[in-house]
Amino acid sequence: YEGFTVVQLRDLLAKYPQYAADLVYKLEKDHQKVTEFTEKYVPAKDWERKNMAIQLLHRAQSELGFMTATDRASIDDILKLHKESGSILRIAKAKVQENWSAILTWSAWVVWIGFGG
Repeated sequence: YEGFTVVQLRDLLAKYPQYAADLVYKLEKDHQKVTEFTEKYVPAKDWERKNMAIQLLHRAQSELGFMTATDRASIDDILKLHKESGSILRIAKAKVQENWSAILTWSAWVVWIGFGG
């Protein structure tokens, strides 16, 4: 495996917004700007996300030297970027979203027990 090409990385960013958000954080270093970006990015249509991802990759290439035309991004590069950009709040939000059904189930059980069920 030689790594992701620019087109493959664009498709990855379009399909998984959390990685696009990581790149925005790397560029901006501001969680509020990441939130603003995500609010526009997530509801966008697939072709709009791909266009936004290309713009993001161009900006990352010019400002960070990330992914020049001949480079390939490895999975380790993407995971490193993801780890560097995580805040406690973003990580907590992701965990809550992943486990939402369990949280609702346990909350309902606690309320039921609380009312003497």
